[in-house]
Formats: sequence, C-alpha cells, structure tokens
Amino acid sequence: MQSYRGASRPVRLSAALTRQAAALARREGATLFMVLLAAFQALLARISGQDDLAVGSPVAGRNRVETEELIGFFVNTLVLRGDLSGVPTFASCSARCARRRWPPGCTRTCPSKS
Repeated sequence: MQSYRGASRPVRLSAALTRQAAALARREGATLFMVLLAAFQALLARISGQDDLAVGSPVAGRNRVETEELIGFFVNTLVLRGDLSGVPTFASCSARCARRRWPPGCTRTCPSKS
C-alpha cells in the first residue's frame, strides 16, 4: 500500500567528514549545503534508480523589514532539482549543484548561496 507519510532521520557527521565536505565545496565552487544536497540526491538516485530528482528544502520567509514583527510562520519550500544523468562522479554532482540557476533573492533566504 502506498503511503505519503514522511519521516525524519537525524544524521551527525564527524568533524573530519565535515572538513572534507567543506574542502570539496571550496574546490568545486560550492557551499557545504550544496555538497550535502548532492550527497542526498546521489543516495536517492541509487535507491530509486532515477537520475532526475527533485528535493524540497525549506527557506526562510522573513527577509523583509516589514515582516520581521509579524506573528506567524513564514517559510517557503524551494524545489531543488538534481540531474545525475551520465553517472557523474560525486565531485561533478557537487559542481553541477553549484552551477545550478538559483532563484532571485535566494542569496538571503537559502542556505545554498552566501
């Protein structure tokens, strides 16, 4: 029976692995978020057998002074598409993520560009 129930699974990365991922991000002109996104998309591609993936990521919604004092939950979901066609290396997956066209204004609200 198909289910649409989601779940979460906390994952802790060691300090050494985090340093290695950050170094890869610098080499590929990406951010740590992009490298971790590429890793997650590679895992999903392997499990699903698909090479065109979409992953949703919440982004902050209070990037304007006028909304700072409003009460409520301001979050949008940004769909991040991953192209893993052609059996790319992990470094090239990260580089593809870095070259992706990010939506306007994403530099302030997304963890992906800084």
